Amino acid sequence: MHLKHLCSVTAPAVAAILASSVICMSAAAAERAVLSDDFNDDVIGNMWSVYEPDPDIIQVIEQNQRLELPAEAPGGASAIAGIYGNEWLIAPSEDFYLHIDWHFDRPAQSGDSGLTAAIVFAGTPGIDGIEFGALLHVGSDADGPYVGFEVVMFGAVVADGYDPLPVDSGTAHVWYDSEADVLAVSLVEYGDPDATLVPDLGTASESEGIAMFLGGFTLGDAPAMPGEDAYIDNFVIEEGEILGWPVCPADLTGDGVVDVLDLLEVLAAWGPCPDCPEDITGDGIVDVLDLLEILSAWGPCE
Repeated sequence: MHLKHLCSVTAPAVAAILASSVICMSAAAAERAVLSDDFNDDVIGNMWSVYEPDPDIIQVIEQNQRLELPAEAPGGASAIAGIYGNEWLIAPSEDFYLHIDWHFDRPAQSGDSGLTAAIVFAGTPGIDGIEFGALLHVGSDADGPYVGFEVVMFGAVVADGYDPLPVDSGTAHVWYDSEADVLAVSLVEYGDPDATLVPDLGTASESEGIAMFLGGFTLGDAPAMPGEDAYIDNFVIEEGEILGWPVCPADLTGDGVVDVLDLLEVLAAWGPCPDCPEDITGDGIVDVLDLLEILSAWGPCE
């Protein structure tokens, strides 16, 4: 089943809702991320937990200013590795918009390997533990590079679709209409009329928080996959409500480290600013006390 047909199977009447709701993303949200990681510091920060059960087969490594997924030939086995939110979730009660840059450059091959992003409404982050969610894959098998999508309900795949992968790099866009309970995924843009649409994940799962998993996989007789051929970059949640984050309130940019970028956020919001994140002390004004909070928390969040 082709990806473009999946939306007609799973959500025949919601394309107009999603196309119109994406217009509501505020200009401020487009300019400033709610939570993001550019993977530029070569260390997987405390924003993430690492899932790497078979490191001899596939690893997840932040290096070369990106998140690489190098894999050895699995020799008939299967393995996955990746990262998932460390004690933070996306609130299903609010609309959200996020995007992820990716690069995958592998020819047709035996076995199967690639990258995956999972939006987990219920279950354990990772591929095998998902009870309700959607998975986006870019990979390669004997038929060549492909983009694939799976919908999981009650622990089983209830819909899927695969198409040839037209490019080796791009950006995946994911957005959610909380009122309609429809998730949309596109490799083109927000509001893409050909986006894959998935309804009812929030209602069916009774989700209290949505987890993100970013990683890679290799299985069967797939050859080794160098990290330079398979990596993820620039994870950005542009709008939405984050539950359980930040671990340190001085990390205003949400990249897992307190640095000059957070200091600049404080300076930009200087003055009266009730209920804004730059008011770290919570006294209704951004001033030298908030600067001191930045300086005292300087470095990786712990």
